Amino acid sequence: MHWRKPNLGLREFKGSKENNLFDHQGCGWFLDPHETDPAHKYKSAHRPLDSSSHPHAACLAHSSDGLRWHEYNQGRPVTGRAADTLNQIVLDERAQVYRLFTRTDFGAGGGPTELRGAREMINPDVKADPTNWKTVRNWIFDREGSAEAKRRQIHTVNFWQHEGIDFGLMVVMEWPTFNIPQVEVGDDRRRHERDVWNCYLATRRGGHACDWDLTWIYAERPLIPRGPDGTFDKDMIHNAATIVTWQDEHWLYYTGWPNGHMRHPYLPAIGLAKLPLDRFVYLEPWKNAEPGWLITKPFKLEGDRLELNADARDGWLAIEVLDVDDNPLPGFTREESTRLEAADGLRLAPRWRDQADLAGLRGRIVRLKVYLKRAQLFAFQVK
Repeated sequence: MHWRKPNLGLREFKGSKENNLFDHQGCGWFLDPHETDPAHKYKSAHRPLDSSSHPHAACLAHSSDGLRWHEYNQGRPVTGRAADTLNQIVLDERAQVYRLFTRTDFGAGGGPTELRGAREMINPDVKADPTNWKTVRNWIFDREGSAEAKRRQIHTVNFWQHEGIDFGLMVVMEWPTFNIPQVEVGDDRRRHERDVWNCYLATRRGGHACDWDLTWIYAERPLIPRGPDGTFDKDMIHNAATIVTWQDEHWLYYTGWPNGHMRHPYLPAIGLAKLPLDRFVYLEPWKNAEPGWLITKPFKLEGDRLELNADARDGWLAIEVLDVDDNPLPGFTREESTRLEAADGLRLAPRWRDQADLAGLRGRIVRLKVYLKRAQLFAFQVK
């Protein structure tokens, strides 16, 4: 929450090195948890330092401290055109490959004919061969036809893995002024709805073989809502490359602008959005309806304690344990379940009349049936 700007003495600006600047443009970097060579502990994707020959490509670098960087591939780009936003290189822990996410384009480069999309590439060993990238996905917003590719365009895709799920943090340009003539123009204190950037959440399981779930983008439900009239983030929001999980909260730093992409002055500032642990999405029954229920997929019970991340402050929830044929297991039926009423917590522990936990079912294939009345279920886990 409280930051200081260190005097790095690395880069001259206006005749002085008394500043906190360093030499990489558009730099997205990470600490490689499996790197054994200290000189390559940090890896980054950035725009070329000399942008005269390849202004819209991605280069790679490595560092021992995150401040002093050394180029891979002699500073030459490892991608083609349009990788000029917040490029990201990251290690996919599950697949054990490096992933590189950049912007790309599907139309003529630059101007009103450019249609901005996203590119995903993989490399098994960046240090051994920083050029050995394979493009596994190029995509663009076109579910609604070619007109959508003009009014809804991707600016940045960033990748974050959490609890077995791939999360995509997507900055989406909506009604961009260089593709669609604007009605709302001028620099004022109003919150605009055209020529704006919104930050959305997408998810997938199974890596690049699976499509991103873009439900929340098409539903126009941003992860971070833009501010109201007169605020620093009323027109544009751009997230940091990853999410920090800290003391049962997810923290997402972002940059906000009070004016659209093509409206000056930009006047950016940094903000912080917080979310309770794992409360990205939830399931709930219809408001004021009879209790609803959901059934999980079958899974092997490898722990003793069930924990629910749920909000039932205005209602209740109960848990029933089923076998693979959906039959309630004796001792764990709905009738024997103790309701969690007026409860709200990240680790609510359900109980049954004669069972304090699931120890007696360890090793079995089971399903959970969750009953909810005016309640929201975000997540569950077995420990």
